[in-house]
Amino acid sequence: MEPNVVSIKGRGSGLIEIRFAKDLAYQQIREGFVTKLKNSKSFFRGSSPKVIIWGRPMNKAQKWDIRNLLSMDYDITNVKFEDELDDEELELISTSNIPEPNISNYKKISDLGAGSFPPQKDKFEQEIDVESQTVAVKSSITRDSSFISQTIRNGQRVELDGDVTILGDINDGAEVFATGSIAVLGTLRGLVHAGSNGNNNAVVAAFRMMPRQLRIGKKIAAFPDDLEAKYPEIARIEKGKITVSPISGRDLK
Repeated sequence: MEPNVVSIKGRGSGLIEIRFAKDLAYQQIREGFVTKLKNSKSFFRGSSPKVIIWGRPMNKAQKWDIRNLLSMDYDITNVKFEDELDDEELELISTSNIPEPNISNYKKISDLGAGSFPPQKDKFEQEIDVESQTVAVKSSITRDSSFISQTIRNGQRVELDGDVTILGDINDGAEVFATGSIAVLGTLRGLVHAGSNGNNNAVVAAFRMMPRQLRIGKKIAAFPDDLEAKYPEIARIEKGKITVSPISGRDLK
């Protein structure tokens, strides 16, 4: 059997069942899911299905990310996760014959030490496996904030709960997701999503704000390729849309 992190099966009457592998870091699940979706475009297109996803616990940020993938690329909006199912739906998955994903060639979370940050530790050194790259991230963390003292490079993806400060750049092709605000003490060229759990009060600040795409809460803003930034700026949602302005004294209070 080929290695696989997700199993997908049609159940009839427009219902699609998706089963994620249980013991892998979310970054690995997401990468495999994106690949599976690309190979199954004809299966999803035009069907407007109801989707049930189960097999592993998912936090709010991860659920929002998966829903966003299905909505933006496949126009699928009727998505429910295992802890959101009613009794009838739970009975359905309890009798499911969808194959368990085969992860024999993948490193499990227990082997990686990755996937989420320990909430009780004040300081630690953590290795995060990001799209087949192992990135050593030195962090000073509290329950609500994280500090990363390195550049996030092309092809790397970091996800955190709470606010995050990055002492370095976010390169083009890199992605950073946080349920709180994101501060970049360097150049922001990649994709960032502050308030990834739907928090529209989060902000993004950077010494040089030059992202490909910036997301706050449920809002998305694209930036021109030839954008140049000459001073520190902050992005926030004002009057229902993302606005970018120079950082002022009031933003530092």
